[in-house]
Amino acid sequence: MVCHIVLLKCKSAITEQETLQLESALVSLEGKIPGLRQVIFNKNISPEGKQQGFTHGFYMMFENLAARDVYLTHPEHQQVKPFIRQVLADEPEAILVIDL
Repeated sequence: MVCHIVLLKCKSAITEQETLQLESALVSLEGKIPGLRQVIFNKNISPEGKQQGFTHGFYMMFENLAARDVYLTHPEHQQVKPFIRQVLADEPEAILVIDL
């Protein structure tokens, strides 16, 4: 299994509707991208104060590296990317991606 983790610094004016739309768009990728097993999206709820400005995040579980690689260039993923960019804060390091 491969866990694809994405942290987002969203614009301060992000609305609840935008948050729900983004979640829906991401979760809708399940069943459309081969090997994508699970998508979880939410806003940060950590009380530790170590979020460094990251306000939202999601993770995706893939069967293997090959499935993750298919996702990276998949047309359905490409359709979601502009909406992610739309909710990001206007700063160079508004997104962080790691795979485990």
